[in-house]
Amino acid sequence: MKELLQEILEIGNSSLSNDQKHQKLSYLWTEVFQRAKEEDYDTIYNFYLMNEGTSFAIDQPPILKGVSEEAVEEVLKHYQECGYLMEEEATILLDFDLDQARNSFSKLGVLLETSSLNGYCELGQSLTIRPFEEAGFSVTKNTARDCFDYPSLHCFGTVTLPIFDGIKVEEKTYLLDSTYRQFFSTIHCNPGMYDAPLDVFLANTPAPGYFVKDTSFAKELLSNGYVELTKENARKYGEPFFLSSFTKGEVPYSRDDYWQNIMIKTSDYALEHLEGLTASFPSPTKKIR
Repeated sequence: MKELLQEILEIGNSSLSNDQKHQKLSYLWTEVFQRAKEEDYDTIYNFYLMNEGTSFAIDQPPILKGVSEEAVEEVLKHYQECGYLMEEEATILLDFDLDQARNSFSKLGVLLETSSLNGYCELGQSLTIRPFEEAGFSVTKNTARDCFDYPSLHCFGTVTLPIFDGIKVEEKTYLLDSTYRQFFSTIHCNPGMYDAPLDVFLANTPAPGYFVKDTSFAKELLSNGYVELTKENARKYGEPFFLSSFTKGEVPYSRDDYWQNIMIKTSDYALEHLEGLTASFPSPTKKIR
């Protein structure tokens, strides 16, 4: 066990690319979990804490867009006058919203380039969904537990915006998940997780990222923090959470209710307030419709 953990440490500190690290570390972590004895658990857990952000199954750090408050004010002014948004205006609001949340993470000492963002989903939900709700847009506040039968909570949400395409106004819904990256850490995305001690790691299945098939979809959500919630994207997002709920030897069943569950199974914020960290759109500050 000591030799395996030492090799994990050396690879993590090496100059190998993310994909090279992921391939090697996935194998090594699988070996660790399969060989582990109870007396090894404390040491393994400490290594887990130190190496969670070493490599990722799909490596795409969050991208800050740098949208100005003035640009947001212009968008909201136009919406107040017309009652709809152009596609590019919706993008401005979404990018500004995600920038605020990610800058708040940075204020807590989180290094966006390397952090897995594990443990920040409740805060992320509040910081990204609340500004849209306070501005009068329709939102949902969701958990992967309620929507996909995922064993852990994981908070995310949606916002629905009226978009004018040049001919007619149609509502478009966007899924917002500012901490999606936590499900792609190599240490969680390997088959050895099926043998991980549940009482130590609070999971004994690979993370949802292990089951993601569409890399382009994942990278879009990882970089932007949001994606349009079509029924197909709802499946691409929700199905990996669902598959991650099945332990070793269990056989998943077929389902097709991901979009419906996201839109219907809404709840309240998991985190109401955190002193010093708030997010909102610039004026007008009152509800605009």
